[in-house]
Amino acid sequence: MYKIANKLTGDSRSRIAMMLFMLNPLTLFYGAFMWLNPTPYVFFTMLSFYLVLDEKDELSITTLAIATLYKQLAVVFFPVLAALIIKRKSNYQLKNKLVSFLKNTGIYAGIVGLVSLPFLVVSTEEYLNQMILWNTGNYDRLITFIPDSWMTVHANTFFLWLGFPSWFTDIVAFLLINYVFLILCGVLVYGGFVFFRPMIEAGNEQDRKRSISMNAILWSFVAVMSVQLFYPRGAYKFYLLALAPLAALLFDYRDLDLDLNQDYHFQKHHIFVMVMSWAVFLCYRFVYFWLLGAWVVFYLVKSAELSRIFRGVRSFLSRIDGDFHEMEEVYSE
Repeated sequence: MYKIANKLTGDSRSRIAMMLFMLNPLTLFYGAFMWLNPTPYVFFTMLSFYLVLDEKDELSITTLAIATLYKQLAVVFFPVLAALIIKRKSNYQLKNKLVSFLKNTGIYAGIVGLVSLPFLVVSTEEYLNQMILWNTGNYDRLITFIPDSWMTVHANTFFLWLGFPSWFTDIVAFLLINYVFLILCGVLVYGGFVFFRPMIEAGNEQDRKRSISMNAILWSFVAVMSVQLFYPRGAYKFYLLALAPLAALLFDYRDLDLDLNQDYHFQKHHIFVMVMSWAVFLCYRFVYFWLLGAWVVFYLVKSAELSRIFRGVRSFLSRIDGDFHEMEEVYSE
């Protein structure tokens, strides 16, 4: 954490980010004390971010593949890292971008596939079921309230707990089990990052790379939240262990780009990450999803990413509308 933040800023903010990660209750309780989520998964994931900042692209993808072999949910970081590698090269043509993406996809899939090969040979169906499909197709669990603490919590649990009408919970369950929420989140996350253009003066290459890297960390944060909120299989709080390092890097929500042109001074709002982490950690298990959702929206608003996406969608729709009217005029003539 210290080395990633230092790579981006080179000032005392790196020490703040490191301490916010080390003292985060998610890190301490779920990672260090209970070992409920594989800590090496978090380590190798963050190591892959450090390596990509160090421009060791192939090694970064290799490290992320190792993280995925510890915890399959690390796959959500691959599109962000692959796009970050491409976006960092300002002189890349379309052909170079495609070659880079295919090469990194081959490295990632090759390593995961090679290590998985013995299990696939022995029992393909059981392996895929355990790694990917377990409990994701159980519609009954998405429409039945089960208070037991060993059960996962999903986006419908809160409504079932409060006794919402069955027609409402059935709709939510249908959207969950058919991955509608996750697909929409995937479009938002990966589309939002791919179309990000840093507002950096021409020639300031280091600032441009830092802005793109911080944007990648922001959208990785949203990706982890999306899986936590909308995975049909449900989630436990300890899945949020991967959120702790990303949140620590995003500790200054008023300057998410970590602008080096501003003098750094520790301020009260820098403990926002710690406050939110404790709030989520202590919150009742059937309610904490709402805190996660509010946290995501807050960051997207503060980073101006939400308004940028809305502007892009409006521009796209107006362009389509203009083309449609132009076609109508040509047809009428």
